[in-house]
Amino acid sequence: GASFGGADLEIPVGGSELAIDLIQLGNAPSAPYLTTQIVGQKGWSVTSPDISEEMSPGELRRVMLNVTPPLDAVHSLTVDLILRIRDADGSGLTEISIPARVEASRSYSVESVETWQVMPGGGGYPLAWVENTGNAASSINLTVIGLPEGWMVEGPSSVTVAAGELRGLPISLTPSSDWDGGSFVVRVGTNNEDNAQDEMMLEVVSSNSSWSRTPVFSLTMGGSALLEIHGTGPTSNVVDVGSGRALQWDPMGFWVLSDSASGMGSVLVDGSDSIPYRVNLVQITTRAITCSLSGFYGSLDAGCLIGAGDGDLSLHGMLIDDEGKIVDDLDVFLQTDESGYLNLSHDSWSPEPGVKAVSVRIYDEYGRLLVVKHTDISVRYSEYWNLAIIGLELDPPAYDPDSDTQRIRVLISRDGLQSYDGLDCRVILQAPGVEDRVHIVDVAGTYAPEPLIERPGSLDDGIEVSVRLSCSFPWDGDSDSSDDVSRVILAGAAGSSTRSEDFRTGAITAILIIVLGGVIIASRRSRAQQRDLEEMAKRILEERAARRKSVREANAPTPSRIAKVAEESVLPESKEVVGHEADEAPDDVEQDDDLDEFERRLNRLGR
Repeated sequence: GASFGGADLEIPVGGSELAIDLIQLGNAPSAPYLTTQIVGQKGWSVTSPDISEEMSPGELRRVMLNVTPPLDAVHSLTVDLILRIRDADGSGLTEISIPARVEASRSYSVESVETWQVMPGGGGYPLAWVENTGNAASSINLTVIGLPEGWMVEGPSSVTVAAGELRGLPISLTPSSDWDGGSFVVRVGTNNEDNAQDEMMLEVVSSNSSWSRTPVFSLTMGGSALLEIHGTGPTSNVVDVGSGRALQWDPMGFWVLSDSASGMGSVLVDGSDSIPYRVNLVQITTRAITCSLSGFYGSLDAGCLIGAGDGDLSLHGMLIDDEGKIVDDLDVFLQTDESGYLNLSHDSWSPEPGVKAVSVRIYDEYGRLLVVKHTDISVRYSEYWNLAIIGLELDPPAYDPDSDTQRIRVLISRDGLQSYDGLDCRVILQAPGVEDRVHIVDVAGTYAPEPLIERPGSLDDGIEVSVRLSCSFPWDGDSDSSDDVSRVILAGAAGSSTRSEDFRTGAITAILIIVLGGVIIASRRSRAQQRDLEEMAKRILEERAARRKSVREANAPTPSRIAKVAEESVLPESKEVVGHEADEAPDDVEQDDDLDEFERRLNRLGR
């Protein structure tokens, strides 16, 4: 057996001896055989003593193990010293685990550039940092001495820095309202819990741009820094001086600096002010991490591929929208030589319509940002809603163009949305020969809108005009586009020469139609009267012929043979004339000699 009750389990940085008490628990003398192993961090060294003498049953013997931690050992990390004891012949195995860690050693250093750029009305952070050169976390107290009256220091009075960490000073200056921009020098003093002290001098200068967050970044290889700059926004132009690349704006309020090299750098803001930064690359993992973010709302592909590598790795991935809300987050743990994929879902995301920025972010187990990837997504309202033109009215229906104007009333209906606030809509009048007329429409009122569009003065009656209703993104497509356009034919104008001519033409046409109808009717009536007259003429002629025949027969002498022949030649002819139809013309017209004027006219009418 063994014990370590009296051992000091904190090992100095340079190493030390660890006392272990061995106890013989058998019933026969034997020589112990001792082996050791350190689990928890590579680089620890343990030297075991060579024990060749036998131990009697019940004997207690103290042996010393020489333990040396590696140079990068940290006080917060505990390792396990595994001690295995057996007899020389391999029997009687005893195994114990002894926790150990390196002794705390606290030291630090502070550095900065010479100037502290401050924006009037905005303030600014300095490019200054503290580096923990010890092996244990340390709390560094901060003080700023030499500020003019009215100036303020914002930020914590102390900062905790992990072992080996380099961190920017999280303090900023807010100038007084009457600062004239003149420069001055301040002293930044620091000290830690072991009363180690350090200080630095900085010159405060006025600048059009300044940092709104410390410009000191600790990144992994291929990681991205998030730069926050006073007085900048989406329309600003920020260029990395070293690479010449324009930085990309993130809707969450920062600029993304990707693939930066370790060391000092600077960015140029809107071509005028240059402000410096520092990047410190840390080796957290050698694994390759590649993230993708593509697609559109409803079909968004967000995920990261983590390659195989040495050592276990724990990662935390998040999908975040432009309001800082976590859409999805996942943890992944990978063992040595194991690769994996982190897939993030947007199923629970229900953003408001508009252009939304989403980003994939990967952090290590210590909360350090390893990878950031973002893109913009266009989001339209996915549920049913509709704006429709249900009619066009001429107001007033009739008017005098010389003294009045006519307008087109657009009747609009709304359906599907509880609120129409924020919709930017318009109606557009289109007609041949005139430019489009655009009128803004407020569709968010209590009642559905009825905008009035003035009728173009150059358009005559009879011209067809169309009115189209449209809205700007993200309301540029409702659920039914067939009712977004309506048409009307202009009418109602009086007094213009063109319209008077149209009226005269219409009146003349109407009169001609009436006259033509009268002629047709009269023609039909004349033919009927003609038939009646023909019948009457026939009767009169027959009666007259009968009376003359009877008179001749009474007064005439007895006809001779020749006379009789003459009579026969006449009478048949008279009978033939009476028997003719009205549309036939007799060859012999001598019969009219015995008729008076009235009879002749009747005879001609019968023809």
